[in-house]
Amino acid sequence: MVATSADARHLSPLTGGDAVEAGALLGRAFMDDPLMRYYFEGSPDRSRPVRKTMTLAARLTLRYGTGFRLDCNGRPAGAALLLPPSVQDFPLPAVLAAIARTPSLWRPRALQRHFAVSASIQGHRPTFPCWLLLLLGIAPERQHRGHGSWLLERVLHSLPASSPICLETVNERNLPLYFRHGFEITSEFVTHDGQGPRAWSMLRAPPRS
Repeated sequence: MVATSADARHLSPLTGGDAVEAGALLGRAFMDDPLMRYYFEGSPDRSRPVRKTMTLAARLTLRYGTGFRLDCNGRPAGAALLLPPSVQDFPLPAVLAAIARTPSLWRPRALQRHFAVSASIQGHRPTFPCWLLLLLGIAPERQHRGHGSWLLERVLHSLPASSPICLETVNERNLPLYFRHGFEITSEFVTHDGQGPRAWSMLRAPPRS
């Protein structure tokens, strides 16, 4: 499907008041993501923990980085979360404090898997400063209309042209989207010492002068 006149798009920065709405949207977008399935394997209903996880990510991003929301015809359709070069990841004390405020969100196995996956991903990130695209998601009912590509293009244009941008994806079908926008694979690996989902680290280098 392609965008129509009914899909009038508008991009705006995420604010603190958007965290819950953005978390709910990203929760629906990532409900069947391999990483979410791995974290919450065996859960009879992933919807609540995935939504809460994405809301936590949105809140931490707005504290340490920046985010964008995509609205189509005045309704939320997508969101993107980024961290600047000065912040390689959420500070561990902030993550632990957020987890402590929501003790029912993560079961011990899910928490152990989260930290193990995070450690393996961190080991494949660039050693030089770069922007980190943490999450980019489109509401399920708005997918396959070009909104993800549109959102990614606007997000990239909002960043300094001289800054490299990195990301990780655990969904192979996302690779063509990132290839089209100038990203290249820098590493392919299986997270959590071979126990978790396969991941791809990608980098979009700044254009050469």
